[in-house]
Amino acid sequence: MIEELQQLDPDSLTDAEVTELVLSLRRVAETVEATQLRAVGTFATRKLHKTDGAYSTGAWLRSHTDLGRHEANSLERHARLVRTRPLLGMALDTLGATKLRTMLRYVTFRLGDAYAEAEPVLLEQIATLDTDETVVLMRGWAQRVDQDGREPKSWDDNELDLQTTYEGGWHARGSFDPETGAELAAALDAEAEAIYRAGGTDGQQLTLGRRRAMALLEIIRRNHDPAHADTQVPPTVMVTITLDELLKRSGHGDLIGTREHVSSETVRRLCCDANIIRVVTDGASEILDLGRSVRTAPPKYRRALAARDRGCVFPGCDRPPGHCRAHHIKWWDRDGGETSLNNLALLCHHHHHLVHEGNWKLTRAPDGTLQFHKPDGTPFRL
Repeated sequence: MIEELQQLDPDSLTDAEVTELVLSLRRVAETVEATQLRAVGTFATRKLHKTDGAYSTGAWLRSHTDLGRHEANSLERHARLVRTRPLLGMALDTLGATKLRTMLRYVTFRLGDAYAEAEPVLLEQIATLDTDETVVLMRGWAQRVDQDGREPKSWDDNELDLQTTYEGGWHARGSFDPETGAELAAALDAEAEAIYRAGGTDGQQLTLGRRRAMALLEIIRRNHDPAHADTQVPPTVMVTITLDELLKRSGHGDLIGTREHVSSETVRRLCCDANIIRVVTDGASEILDLGRSVRTAPPKYRRALAARDRGCVFPGCDRPPGHCRAHHIKWWDRDGGETSLNNLALLCHHHHHLVHEGNWKLTRAPDGTLQFHKPDGTPFRL
């Protein structure tokens, strides 16, 4: 069927045939989506992701399909709900996968108990609505049951989340208790006012968000400036770039810990503005092989590993260097392995445990390539 669809040329069909084709494909897509939910639910229940060393079904989906992190995790969560809640399982056949998943996007972890009580009524109401009306209903329901918001936050509940966007920028989202929030706002607003009075905005009337963003960066940079706070460690920005690329006007380098490229001009600016520590992989300027004199990889090794491995080396894993440990390929205690770059590789917490306690094996070939083997000895490849 897939080959037939790929070979189908809609332009060769009549108007009536194209119309019927579009409707038929939507019916097929609904069926496929419903089957996918059930299959992923079975996959997650049987924990089949462990067969390939993934730490969750969502992580396995990201490494084996073209799904992004959000959609893969969302699919796993919806599949689990459909599998564990009988009414949802039956509604999948009557309402369709599209409408059902639209509803479930509003069923957050925090609203789980409220949804469990309202589920029969919500499903009955949604049965008579289309997808857009379902959005209106669920949005209203979520606002109604959560109208008081979260309980007052304690210090332990304060959080700040930073995520990269599709465009390569950063998105920040956080929540704070009343006292901390007020203190943060006061500090940012005071700094923003100082920036404005010093001419830092060139007289422009910037939005509150823009002013506070400038203020936050100014506080961070000043706090880490050794001239003002000599007890602080300046921020380290790690960039890899070849000499040829650095000399070219149109060259580019890579920001370690992200998937973003930066221009050679940006690299030159970073070398002036930040604390750039050169990562040496060989040569006489820095020793990179400590033999067995030290077990834990020192900071210079961590920087070199971050530049070389770019994160967890397990196939399909996207954990950045900051989430990884330096693993001895030939174990330091068991195999007498040395603390050298050639014998080290970055592994995230999950895959580090997989190698040590899960009986997976990691080896490095003479050409430098890494190979993972499953507990039964078979090579693992995506």
